[in-house]
Amino acid sequence: MNGLDGTPKNINLHMTWFRRIVVWSITYVIIINKLLRGSIYLTLQWLVGWLAPQKPLRSFPPFATSYLKMPGKTLAELIRKREITSTKLVEMHIDRIVEVNPLVNAIVQTAFAKALDEAARIDELMKEETFDTDPKYSAENMPYLGVPITCKEIIFVKVFLMFPK
Repeated sequence: MNGLDGTPKNINLHMTWFRRIVVWSITYVIIINKLLRGSIYLTLQWLVGWLAPQKPLRSFPPFATSYLKMPGKTLAELIRKREITSTKLVEMHIDRIVEVNPLVNAIVQTAFAKALDEAARIDELMKEETFDTDPKYSAENMPYLGVPITCKEIIFVKVFLMFPK
């Protein structure tokens, strides 16, 4: 009852079936991987989402004015044409931050009073007769004069106390 190589016949039989199972398993994995290359990730993502459902996304309130959607360059042009004041624009952005920040928690430190003071100074500066003729206030030298911005806390800003004593 020995095989041709001297081993018992039933061992060869078991090894043959074992080899077949291994080869078929590897082939199956390769074929499935090639056919469903990105789908496995999507299936796992769906399964995880199904097992642990996410909270529904909160929607943002609509913009109160179209100025909040405009690019900074356009806002700067409107300020220079005196179609809107810097103070009014800063107030609109502060109102939007107060409205939306509880939903996203993006702004940790605020300097609203300082922003309003600077906007008022810019508005006063623009009322001077020399503003339009002075080259240091030109659009080339100060293209975004009067436009409000936000900065992340990793950018050192003089207004914020970054490193407490």
